[in-house]
Amino acid sequence: ANHLPFTTGGFFTANFRCMVPYAATTNGAAPVHPARPSLYGHGLLGTENEVSAGNVRDMSNEHGFVMCATRWTGMGDDDYNTVLTILTDFSNFPKLSERLHQGMLNFLFLGRLMIHADGLARHPAFQVDGESLIDRSELFYDGNSQGAIAGGSLASYAQDYTRAVLGV
Repeated sequence: ANHLPFTTGGFFTANFRCMVPYAATTNGAAPVHPARPSLYGHGLLGTENEVSAGNVRDMSNEHGFVMCATRWTGMGDDDYNTVLTILTDFSNFPKLSERLHQGMLNFLFLGRLMIHADGLARHPAFQVDGESLIDRSELFYDGNSQGAIAGGSLASYAQDYTRAVLGV
């Protein structure tokens, strides 16, 4: 009634995938220099699994980034039906914008999880010998294709990073 967002009482689970560069593990030893954290935004109707693509993996290794991605809800591979519903009846367009809002939240929360003291850095999957593989001092964003288009919008809301690469 007041045109503000509200909860439906349910929860949303946002899957994510991270790639730790081999260089950050220094052959299985605790890192001398932890890797810098960066969010990765996938292409149109893609998934968070694109963070494992060869070009992203190469950049991660060459420049020392832990890359984490989540799905651009609203523009992910599971949104085909939503898009088709809109194309058959444009009055359904609000469904897409609601999902896009969720996609923004997914990335904002994942970014915070990457740099927060109680976030990923404390999880054993991101540690060697109890030392974090993540340098929590600064967060970045790298998006390609749809990840660049949506990434521009995300950058306007982001409070945890000030540098973004938007590649199309």
